Amino acid sequence: MPSSYYKTGFIKTSIPTIITIIISFSFSFSVTMSDPNRFYAGAEDSIDILQGYYYDTNADGYVDSIYVLATTDISGGLTDAHVNEMKDSIALPAFRKLSITGQGVTPGGFYVLVAEDKTNNPTTYVTKNDSLIVKQCVLPGGGWMVGKKAPLYDKIAPIIHWADKSALLFDHDVDTISDSLGVKFSEPIRYITSKEPFYIKSHVDGLIFTPLLTPVSQPRRDSIVFIVDQNNTKLMKDGDSIWIHEGSRIGDVCMNEQGAEAYNYQNNTNNTRRRLYVEYKMAPPQVDSSEYCGSCSSNPILAFIPPIGFKIASECKRRKRWWRRFFERIFIKRR
Repeated sequence: MPSSYYKTGFIKTSIPTIITIIISFSFSFSVTMSDPNRFYAGAEDSIDILQGYYYDTNADGYVDSIYVLATTDISGGLTDAHVNEMKDSIALPAFRKLSITGQGVTPGGFYVLVAEDKTNNPTTYVTKNDSLIVKQCVLPGGGWMVGKKAPLYDKIAPIIHWADKSALLFDHDVDTISDSLGVKFSEPIRYITSKEPFYIKSHVDGLIFTPLLTPVSQPRRDSIVFIVDQNNTKLMKDGDSIWIHEGSRIGDVCMNEQGAEAYNYQNNTNNTRRRLYVEYKMAPPQVDSSEYCGSCSSNPILAFIPPIGFKIASECKRRKRWWRRFFERIFIKRR
C-alpha cells in the first residue's frame, strides 16, 4: 500500500531559520501463500500425514496397530520424540473406541499401537467414519503439523463370527441329502474355492481335522452355507471349535489407495476360533407313493410317517429335490 514518511528537523545557520525537510517515498508489499499452513514460524520443519492403514496382527478381528505414512523435511527425519508429541494432535475414529498403548518410528512414517473396545463385534472393514483428523499445530519439541483429514485403509482379513451345523436325522444308506454348515464372517468375502476351508477341533478327543465342504451360496456375502460331504470320516459335533484354514485363501474385497480392488486373505494360523453349534433336524418326510403320491401333480397333505428312513418313491423325485433345496438353505440363528 502507498505510504509517506515525514520528518522535521533543525539546521543551524547564521540566521535562525526553521526548515522543514520532507522525505517522501512510495512502496508496495504483498505476500502470496499457496498453503496457509506454511505461514508458521519454522515452516521448513513440516510434518504432513498422508494416510494410515489398519492392522490386526493377532487375527482376532480387532484393530491393534495403525501404520501412518507421513512426509517431513525435518533434518534427520522423524524421531520417537516427535511421534510421542504428535499422537495428542491426531484424533482416531471415535466409534472404534481406540486407546493408544505405544508408538514408534518406521521407514516412511510411524506406527501407533492401539487397543480396540471389544464389547461389540469386530469390524474388519473400513467405514466412512474411518479417518485420521490431524490438528494443525506447532510441536513443543520443534516442527509443525499440517492440519487435515487423512484416509485410513483396510489391511485386516476376515474372521469367523459364528458357525452352525444342521445335522439331519436319517439313514445315509437310504437318502443322499447332506448336512449343512452355515458360517457367518466378519465381512463379505470372496468366493471360496477350497474344499477344506476350515479347521475343526473336536472337544471330545482334541483331534484337529479339515472336513470336506462345498459352498452353495453366492460370493461377496458375509454368510455362506456349505454342504457337508458324506465321505468325511470325522463328524463335526456340537461343542467343537472352528477357525479359518490359513491356506484356503478366504479373504475380503476392499479398495486400495488408487481406488482399485484389493484383497486381505486370512493367513494367520492363530485366527479366531469359534464354538460350533449343531442343531439336529428331522429329515424330510418319507412318503409311500402307493398311498397318496401319484404323479405329484396334486397337492396332498403330507403325512409324517415314523420311523425315519422309508425310501422316497421314484414318482416323488420332484418333491425330494424341493426338500433338498430347503435343507441346503437352512441358517440357524446366531446364539
